[in-house]
Amino acid sequence: MDCQASTNLMMKYLDNHITPQEWADLQLHLMICKDCDEAFKVYQEMLEALETMETPDISDKFEVRVMEAIDHSLYHKKNRQWFGIREVLISFGIYLTFLLAVQNPGWNILKVLEWITRGLYYVSHIFGVIESFLSRFATIFVYSRRLIMLQFQIISNTQITTIMFYFIALAGLTALFFLIEGKLQRLINS
Repeated sequence: MDCQASTNLMMKYLDNHITPQEWADLQLHLMICKDCDEAFKVYQEMLEALETMETPDISDKFEVRVMEAIDHSLYHKKNRQWFGIREVLISFGIYLTFLLAVQNPGWNILKVLEWITRGLYYVSHIFGVIESFLSRFATIFVYSRRLIMLQFQIISNTQITTIMFYFIALAGLTALFFLIEGKLQRLINS
């Protein structure tokens, strides 16, 4: 038997979960290995000390003091909004584009998407300039520099994947609205 297996058997012995065969194997190993024998004696002394130790009396307000000492802010999850202002503005822009494209069939949708992409590019650069200006004077404002940068970072880092996700979702919603409108028109006419 190796020392790792004997350590596992020692723990089983201390927990009173050892079988007679395992106890015999452990005693045989303890006779051979002096390191494990010393460790076993230390474990037994600790167990005896714990069993003979008296339970200290605690005050009635002990639980209250412990609960007040715990920093509960570490355990609260921050609730994230499903839709922030960025997502709403992007969705509205895409929806407005589709609305205008449907009402004006002569529009080229790729040209409109190119305008939107170019507009977002310019807006992100404008926010970059504003961000650099405000970051130099952030100590004047009530908000910290980090909070201001986070706000502008959220607005200026619009990713193409986010835009495409909203584009596809809005296309599906638009198709669904047309189906519902057609169905309602048929129900009204009949």
